[in-house]
Amino acid sequence: MKITHQYTAVLIILLVGFTITSNAQPAPMKWGKVPAEDINMTTYEAQPDADAVVLGAYEMVYVNMRLDFAVSYEIHIRTKILTQEGLDRANITIPFGKEERIRGFQAQTINQGEITKISKKDVFEEEVTKTYNRKRFTFPNVQVGSVIEYRYILESPYAGILDTWYFQEDIPVRWSECRFSVPQYIEYVMITNTDRPFDIKEDKRISIGNDDGRTYRFVMKDMQGLEEEKYITTMNDYFNNIQFQAAKLTQPNGIVNKYWKDWPDLIDRWWDEESGGKQLKNKGNHKKILQDVALASDIDDTKKRAVAIYNFIKNNYTWNDRFGDYIQEKKLSTAYEKSTGNSAAINLSLLACLLDAGIEAHPVRISTRSHGRIQKIYPIVAQFNHVIVLARIDGKEYLLDAIDKDLTFGMLHSESLNLQGLLLEQTKQNSPTWIDLIPNKSTEIVNINLQIEEDEPLAELTGVYTGYSAWSKRYQQRKKGEEDYIEDRLGDLYDFEVESVEFNTKKPERFAEIIKLKVEDAVISSADNVYINPFLMEQTEERIFTLEKRAYPVDIAAPYMDKYILNLTIPEGYEVAELPENIKMSLPDGSGSYLYMVEQKNNILQLRSEETLKKPIFFPEEYEALKALFDLIFEKETEQIILQKSK
Repeated sequence: MKITHQYTAVLIILLVGFTITSNAQPAPMKWGKVPAEDINMTTYEAQPDADAVVLGAYEMVYVNMRLDFAVSYEIHIRTKILTQEGLDRANITIPFGKEERIRGFQAQTINQGEITKISKKDVFEEEVTKTYNRKRFTFPNVQVGSVIEYRYILESPYAGILDTWYFQEDIPVRWSECRFSVPQYIEYVMITNTDRPFDIKEDKRISIGNDDGRTYRFVMKDMQGLEEEKYITTMNDYFNNIQFQAAKLTQPNGIVNKYWKDWPDLIDRWWDEESGGKQLKNKGNHKKILQDVALASDIDDTKKRAVAIYNFIKNNYTWNDRFGDYIQEKKLSTAYEKSTGNSAAINLSLLACLLDAGIEAHPVRISTRSHGRIQKIYPIVAQFNHVIVLARIDGKEYLLDAIDKDLTFGMLHSESLNLQGLLLEQTKQNSPTWIDLIPNKSTEIVNINLQIEEDEPLAELTGVYTGYSAWSKRYQQRKKGEEDYIEDRLGDLYDFEVESVEFNTKKPERFAEIIKLKVEDAVISSADNVYINPFLMEQTEERIFTLEKRAYPVDIAAPYMDKYILNLTIPEGYEVAELPENIKMSLPDGSGSYLYMVEQKNNILQLRSEETLKKPIFFPEEYEALKALFDLIFEKETEQIILQKSK
């Protein structure tokens, strides 16, 4: 595999962008016809450690605006199971919209020529949200060595934005092919996000009913699997893919409709949508909210007035855990009266109240981390799935996100920390304004006093957290309750007996805790020695990074500083026999560091550890040094302090 993937986003206007022509090609796979070499395959030569390999992934997309369903997707996927771990590939979920339908579904398992077809009773269709369903099934009679394949046709009325096709997965893909057939009266743009050229790229003139058109063919072969590791937005950002969006429709009468032709057009269309900007233009859509927030709006100090409005909205809504850049209700007031809504309903309610209170504020349209990064090369509307608020107060800018009760004024939800957002400000400028989504810094300071009395170690933990660490602790403690929070907080490495717990959550930007407990197997005594695992519940349970090479960035979302201090009272009659070595390590550019220091003063042994990352994103070429830093941290946290009886 390559050490790094240099992804290039390319904009292609279909119907004018290609000059290669070819004869029509047959589909790359025939249903049920599996070559003997694939049946007998035991390992995939190009990636011998793979648990499974996609032998073929094929999509044929037909667009015909004159049919009831304007778009049909013919899908055929075939996979080889190579190991016990690969059996999870037998569980398949196919999402589809409420206005879409799936027909022609088939699935079967092939074992050395024996074919087992799936039964209809083993295929389940479920409602996921008000707008989405899913088809779910598990292949029958699957074992190591099986070939599994399924196919279906998805019919959709949505021709404006087509489904993204991914040529790559977390397992190797031997052949991935997307074909796209479109009539001449509709023009599409295509965004390719790839780290190499297509192995095959063709186009050909065809007839679609009574219309002329073109069909396009894109093939990528022998794609390495990209294994997911911690600290990532979404792997879909790094899998080779193509996206399609309608650009122009020519009506039979010659009238031309253009779709999202540039960024100002995308902004204008959002403001013209009933479920978008029109909610703000018409006060009747949020009259009830303005009435209830009136007291907060009367505060003289602008910043305090904004904070009061923010807290009012945050505390009077319960987020339904769905992101959106358009509201789902007909009016903001409807969502408010229900006290719940998607992220757009909550943040547009906040925006409406700020504007009504005379505070300059603007919507900012973003993509969450799990949704993927924004491609600025063209206004692909499907890139966005969330809207936040930019407020300008006394010369300062504040980014606001009121969807979580534990967020504070000027703090974005962690899912919102995805580089930049589009300012939805209607101006005469042709170029868009991008807003940096700057994260708050996080700090964790944990101090533990450990005493060993009569072979019974007692510890008092004091933890103080700010930024996203405080938000996370506050959220977990509120959601889980004290007992479950403490159980998760102490981890599984060692056994502890909790004697008392005290929380301090008075300051919204801060979280503090005091936990008194008996330490059991983290401190072990023998006839002459005491062996202490000094990090106790703060010890990292597994290595953070395991890949030797990483082809995509490490994205931690927010910079942080974690400080750990252990004050160990050496019991009477004992002395230090062995201490870990002090060490300090920094990344080459100074963007990260680790300090480990142990020193003794009289009968107090103090261990101090400090871990710092100063920037949120580390690129693949920085991975080796970053991994070495975290490997060192993991190893130092496993080292013991050994005491012995005084001689």
